[in-house]
Amino acid sequence: MAGHRDLLRTPGVGRIIAAQLVARLPNGMMSLAILLHVERQTRSYGAAGVVLAAAGILIDLGGPTGAYPAAMLFA
Repeated sequence: MAGHRDLLRTPGVGRIIAAQLVARLPNGMMSLAILLHVERQTRSYGAAGVVLAAAGILIDLGGPTGAYPAAMLFA
């Protein structure tokens, strides 16, 4: 813990860590948004699960840049 404390006391590091945490929030929220959107459109959590599985496969294959827009094609 002392190492982390020393690191956070370094000028500017706390600001960088806070910015990284905020910047990564949309990545986690995208899966939830897709789930809720597909469930609302189809009234089926099963269909939403299939779309999220397809998004996961696309992320593995092509990286995060094009996976979410492509997953919305299944919605």
